[in-house]
Formats: sequence, structure tokens, C-alpha cells
Amino acid sequence: MFARTKRWIQKKNELHRDYIKALVLGIYPEFVYKKVDCIPADKIPIFVFHSVRPESFERQIRYLAENNYHTLKADELYDIITEKKRCKQKAIALTFDDGLRSLWSVAYPLLKKYGLCAISFIVPFRLDNEVEYQSNLYKPSYNENTNKNIKIRNSGRLLCNWEEIHQMHLSGTIDFQSHTSFHHTVFTGKKIVDFVNPNLRPYFIYDVLSPVIRKNEKDIFPRKLALGQPIYQSAPAMSVRRRYIEDENLSAQIIDYVQSRGGFTFFKRPRWRIDLNSFVEKHIKKYGINGLFQTLEERYSEIRRDVLKSKLLIEERLNKQVRHLGYPWYKGSKLSVNASREVGYYCNYWGVPGSKEMTRSKMSPYYLNRIDAEFILALPGRGRIPFGRILFNKYFKFEIRKIIQQKQNTS
Repeated sequence: MFARTKRWIQKKNELHRDYIKALVLGIYPEFVYKKVDCIPADKIPIFVFHSVRPESFERQIRYLAENNYHTLKADELYDIITEKKRCKQKAIALTFDDGLRSLWSVAYPLLKKYGLCAISFIVPFRLDNEVEYQSNLYKPSYNENTNKNIKIRNSGRLLCNWEEIHQMHLSGTIDFQSHTSFHHTVFTGKKIVDFVNPNLRPYFIYDVLSPVIRKNEKDIFPRKLALGQPIYQSAPAMSVRRRYIEDENLSAQIIDYVQSRGGFTFFKRPRWRIDLNSFVEKHIKKYGINGLFQTLEERYSEIRRDVLKSKLLIEERLNKQVRHLGYPWYKGSKLSVNASREVGYYCNYWGVPGSKEMTRSKMSPYYLNRIDAEFILALPGRGRIPFGRILFNKYFKFEIRKIIQQKQNTS
């Protein structure tokens, strides 16, 4: 049991490394660690969500409502930062990254119920035009009126569709902004670190890997990659100064090699990685490598094009101005900041706090930090939950209970 718990903690550390580092170093705002009387009137905590569950999310939203917090949309937050408006006390911002299905099925109806709003950063070129009826907590399908059924109903499609986004936008409850065009990673070096295989799901919802692939001298952004596709050193697209364009012929040869040896069944061999690495070495020795690195100018133009396309598509679909960019995986760079400013973005949203300083007036709107949504319940108010208990509930309680249950089931 303890070995499995240790492995789980290690995995969580990898997924939440930046957050854990910030927490350990005491970089989060003071209210997270200890009870304070109030948040200063000129300070605005910004919280970040991805997917939410009905019970836990309603608990957080009810806490905000009962303690008289009010939520800001993106332009309102910008106006406070630039001193066009004064900040009311107990102002906060709730942000949702990716536009996952629970934004429609859970967050949207509960926010409406308590009279609050949120900002959602969406990936427009990953969304589809599906218009089939989908239920949420306000509009359950026939005989589907429980949280369990809502969860089952929404377990297929991963992202909201345009129709749902349009309805949420019209309600005024969700303020949609940009999360780049494709939420992708780029290759940054020549070294092959892995190959697409049945145990690897390189898509942004599942992992910090969602590579753009070069095919017929054009970039493609597939949700599903061919088995055998080489995965090179990579990083979030908005964060890097250079990109490695892979050798298309080498990729095609590796994929063909896997297919000719059984495709899926090829990966049941215990030494398949050794086999593929040997094939790559022989191919390079015979033909060399035809990959290349982009110039700095090419990288800047590519980032600029990405954030502009995302902005324009959301504006076209929702008939609104898009002036705010949230970084995928919270990773950006000076290039992405400059490119976003050039094409008309007013704010950039990142992730882990770089200091204890919360968002405030006169600060740069291109470097807005966000706080893990778990710490909403640490805000000053009646029913506040201490830091230690929040941390335990987030990282340990559920998994330990799950491990104990599994152990009981097998004994």
C-alpha cells in the first residue's frame, strides 16, 4: 500500500510540480497559509479551474456567495489593473482553462444559480460544430436528474461544442477568451525521447504533450497520432524560442516499420523500444537527418499567427472582442507576450504565482498570476478551511481512501 502511495505522490509531484514548489517556498498569497481578516481592497485573487465536479464546485461557489465575494469578467479586471475603475472589496476572478465539458454541464448552471460569473479560455480550433442536445445540471435529459447521470452523459466528448459555448456566452455568465489556437507543444531538439504507442496518449487533455507534426511540409495538429510516430524533446509552443522541424521521411519510415510488423501487436514485444531505436540508428547512419531548427523570426511569426487566429475565430463565432490570452500549461515567453500585444491582446494569464503579490492596480497586465482553485476555501470568511486540510484533501485523502478500498476488495 505504501509503495503504491509513494508512486502516486511522485506522479502528482510531476503533474503539479510548479504548484508544489510555490507552496513549499511560501510564494502563495498570505491568506492561503493563515487566517487573515480580509483581502486588501486593491488586491484581486485570480483562481484557475479545469474540470469540476458538482459537489465540490458548488461548495466553493456557495462559500463565495455566502461570504459576499463578487466575480469579475476579463475586461473588468483589466480596467481595475489600469485604474480605469476602482476595485470593490472582495473582488475575485474565476478562470477555466480548455473549455472542458464540465464547464457546460456543471460550472455554468451552478454559477448562474449563485449569480456569479467566470472567464473561460478556450481552444477554438479544437472545438466542433456538434449540436446534439446535451444535459447539464439545469437541463437534465429525460430521466437523467442526478449528478451521477450527468457525469455519465458527459463522459464521451471531452470539450464543449460551439452551440454550448454560444449559449453560455449569451447568458453573460461565461466570458470566453483565447487559450491559443491548438493548445499544442512543439519539438525543441533532435533527440527522440519516445514513440507513440498504446500506452501513450499525446493530447493536451491527457498530458503535457500534444505535438504539432509536419506532414507534406505542412503543420497538422492531430488528436490521434500514428503508432510509431517519434516524439522528440518538446515544450509548450508559447514558451520556446526555437522549434525543431522533424525529418518527415524518418517519421514515415518508423511508422511504416511498425505497421509492417503488426501495428498494435508490435508493442506487445518486450524489447520494442530497443528494436525501434536500432531501426532509427541504422536509418540515420544511411540517410542522415533532414530535420532543421526555425529561426527566431520564424518562431515569432508562428506564435503571432497562432494567437491571432485564435482571437479572430472566437470573435467571429461569438461576435465579441477577445482581448485576453491564457497560456496552455501556464507556459509563455517574451516572444508570446510581445506577439500577443502586437495582435491586440491586453492581458496574459499565467499560472503559479511568481511572488506573494496578488493582481493589483498598476501592475503589468501581461503577467497575471493565478492560484489553484482549491484555495478558494482559504479566502477570509465564515467557514474557512485551513491550509493543511485543503492540502491533505487535494493530494492525499481521495487516493489513500481509494487504495484502502482496493485492498479491502482483494482481501
